[in-house]
Amino acid sequence: MILFGGTPLGAGAGGAVDETWAWDGASWTQRTPSTPPGVRNAQGLVCDLDRGRVILHGGDTGDPFTWE
Repeated sequence: MILFGGTPLGAGAGGAVDETWAWDGASWTQRTPSTPPGVRNAQGLVCDLDRGRVILHGGDTGDPFTWE
């Protein structure tokens, strides 16, 4: 499972983040893509198994954006 972005929980935690995390079934590991898509939340993230790619679309940035 791959997670990207979002908004931290808690009062005063700040705005959206650009963190990428991977779950291997036992633990979470923070990942660092060479070209991250930038800070955003409310995006869609899917895995294209045929091409071995993670695809992100949209987010609360006001721009129609797609990233692989």
